[in-house]
Parts: sequence; C-alpha cells; structure tokens
Amino acid sequence: MLAVTISCSRADIPSQPGLERPKVLSQGVTEANYRAFMGTCSCLADLAEMSVQQLTPLAGSVLFAKKLHDFLHAPCPVADA
Repeated sequence: MLAVTISCSRADIPSQPGLERPKVLSQGVTEANYRAFMGTCSCLADLAEMSVQQLTPLAGSVLFAKKLHDFLHAPCPVADA
C-alpha cells in the first residue's frame, strides 16, 4: 500500500468566491470558458479593455463575446438622490 501525504498552505488554495465571480459576470462567461478568461486577464480592467474580436476566442463564440462586451460597457445606472 502506498501512502500519499498532500500538504499545501492557505495561500495555495484559491478563494472560492473569487472563482465564482467571473462565472456570474454575464451570459458571456460560462463554466466552459471562464478559465480562459482567468488565464488571459489579470484583472477586470484588462477584460474591459478587450474588443469583441479579442474576446471571441476566449468566449468561444462571437455571441458570447458580444454579450460580455456589451455588459462591461453598459452605462452604469445612477440612483436618484
């Protein structure tokens, strides 16, 4: 019998809520493609600066890329004070 011990520090384990956020951004980010976005973009600002053409290979389709691009560039609603 072979015994295996696995040890890791807390820093090695990614934050689960941090991993969930990219997946719920919009319909353009899915279970199938969120890792491509995370591997390419170091932050949301990088993602927001990408064009539909740049997002398409990551999103897997022009439709998903456009949905994400439109979501990121939509006007922010302002509540009346």
